[in-house]
Amino acid sequence: MTDRFPILFALCCALGVFAQAAMAQDIPSSDRRSGASDDPFDAEESVGNCVSTRQISATHILDDRKILLEMREGADIVMHLKYQCPQLKFHDYFSYESTLGQLCAELDQITTRAGFHCDIGGFSKATLESESEQPSTP
Repeated sequence: MTDRFPILFALCCALGVFAQAAMAQDIPSSDRRSGASDDPFDAEESVGNCVSTRQISATHILDDRKILLEMREGADIVMHLKYQCPQLKFHDYFSYESTLGQLCAELDQITTRAGFHCDIGGFSKATLESESEQPSTP
């Protein structure tokens, strides 16, 4: 029986990886911006790969792929998720664990109230359009 444990463990790990990959959704081509670059976080709008969590004063979930980060100093930032994050906007809640006090694209992820883990895809400067998507508070 002990000889089977490593095999069973490896199978369980492999199933977990495949299940997570199966849950990931492809980005539809209609979501891509028009232009020569397929990278949705091109150099002119990008604000880097990481954001200091200490500089975040508030967050507003814009939709299932974008979160507005109000920054203590400087311009507000939109955090883009790699894929649609199920029930993010519905529950209007997320949590995260930061890496060395930063949230980094291609490294960190958020967790929704429903328990979905969603990868951070990148960051861009907030525009008036993205800020107008946030709900008004009285």
